[in-house]
Amino acid sequence: MVQFSHCAILSDAPQQAALLCAGTPPAIDDPRWQHRGVVTDGDHVWMVPSDRPVAQLTVADLPIVDAQSTYGATTSGIAFVQFATDPATVVWTCAVDSTRPLPAALATATAVPVRSLFTAADSGLVSAIARAVGQVTTVRRQLFHPRTGEELRWDGTGSVAVTAAGVGYYPRINPAVIGLVFHPDGNHILLAKHARRASYFSTIAGFVEQGETVEQAFVREVAEEVGLVIGSPQYLGSQPWPMTNSLMLAMRARAVTTGPMHFADGEIAAAQWVSRDMLRDAVLPIAAPGSVARTMIDGFQDGTITAPAVD
Repeated sequence: MVQFSHCAILSDAPQQAALLCAGTPPAIDDPRWQHRGVVTDGDHVWMVPSDRPVAQLTVADLPIVDAQSTYGATTSGIAFVQFATDPATVVWTCAVDSTRPLPAALATATAVPVRSLFTAADSGLVSAIARAVGQVTTVRRQLFHPRTGEELRWDGTGSVAVTAAGVGYYPRINPAVIGLVFHPDGNHILLAKHARRASYFSTIAGFVEQGETVEQAFVREVAEEVGLVIGSPQYLGSQPWPMTNSLMLAMRARAVTTGPMHFADGEIAAAQWVSRDMLRDAVLPIAAPGSVARTMIDGFQDGTITAPAVD
């Protein structure tokens, strides 16, 4: 059985994928970047600065699968999904047979982690990457209709798929809450170390369950993960997290109880109250830039995000 991985190609030429073959890429906000790159399996992006020699590969050089049944449309035996995010950026996606070797140029390219792109000031680039990775993740994981079991055929935009019988399916986006829990004194926040991501501390997060508001979900997640009671949560903003097809809904709340903490659902390995001084002195490893969790932590540290009023 053929194993599939996927690439999302961002390019200003529809029949080429430009790959960076060597060297360290400049900062993501460097003006030399073009809106071009290759996303492989939704984990990394190969970005191409305009002033460097690059290896030019036509799509014919990639081990493309004729994915008529998966994507619904092919051009010269190559499957594409195309959409425009702004006049300068168009995204193509193509299915790649991962049982066949990729070209040497791709194997030696410099990879930029997807999450690092979310730090870019260029909102058009961030949106393009988020949508491309979301497309790749959805098409890779959702091959069959969840109700009928029939194979899905994705349309030319990646926004909808249909079965041979015409039953439609839309990409699923999973809402999740994530937020700052403030100590009653307003000068500390709760950071936790996840049992599966034990190398750093981050904010409390979890998926919204059926029948819940986002506020109810955050109250429940805090109670389940650390055993604390919080006041009324307040919404701060959102961030697409396409690696898991999630939409992260950022919240803040003030704790009513401060301990003792207990980790009832087993997801948390450790948790503690953290001050601005502790963050400044890097006492704890924290979430990397690019995530809304890090944005909130930084907001607490610089004073732009403060504790909500007491209920």
